[in-house]
Amino acid sequence: MRKLRFLMVPIILLGCTRQVTRHHSYAPPLYHEYHIGHFDWASVRRILVMPLAIESGYSQSAEDVRASLITELRKLCAFDVVIAPVDLSEPTCQEIRSEGEFDEVELIQIGHRYQVDAVLIGAVTEYRAYPPPRVGMSVQLISVGEAAVIAGVDGVCDARDQGTIDQAREFFQETSQVSFNLLGKDLVQWSPDQFNRYVCHQVASTLAAIAGSH
Repeated sequence: MRKLRFLMVPIILLGCTRQVTRHHSYAPPLYHEYHIGHFDWASVRRILVMPLAIESGYSQSAEDVRASLITELRKLCAFDVVIAPVDLSEPTCQEIRSEGEFDEVELIQIGHRYQVDAVLIGAVTEYRAYPPPRVGMSVQLISVGEAAVIAGVDGVCDARDQGTIDQAREFFQETSQVSFNLLGKDLVQWSPDQFNRYVCHQVASTLAAIAGSH
């Protein structure tokens, strides 16, 4: 077993000035991100998205959130995304979150097995499956070559917060391919599935921004 090696640069995304081109005008919610310093992000092209751990008490939330996160990562085209099987039995995720350690040999084996440069692990920390929705996530991207966490995002979005729901509405208004009427705006606030998509976009875009700014 090996201790996790963090060289973290904590940033609060709200009001963060990052030199990355964004296609939308809405501000991200209050999420924390960190990334390793002096890392060659050009070496990370393919990532494996592992099943998410469940800390929310709602068993279906993990796979629902992972499916949305994969969709949003693929839309951004920052990485080639490989999906780990849902029933993949690996202690890696739980060990990293609960013990601060991981099996370096096992991680390298996973990387070689799926031919990826990094492994994305994490957990759904909070999930309200009824309106108004609430989603909490914590994800870490681990480099197979460095055997270290190179980036992470964690935080909670709650539709009861007016600033958050305003940002979610603006996101859907700018990304929707159909007319975004008043019913659509209400749907963002009252639909856990739609709100989940918004949260996953923020997490995915944060990871893409980290990779694209180095």
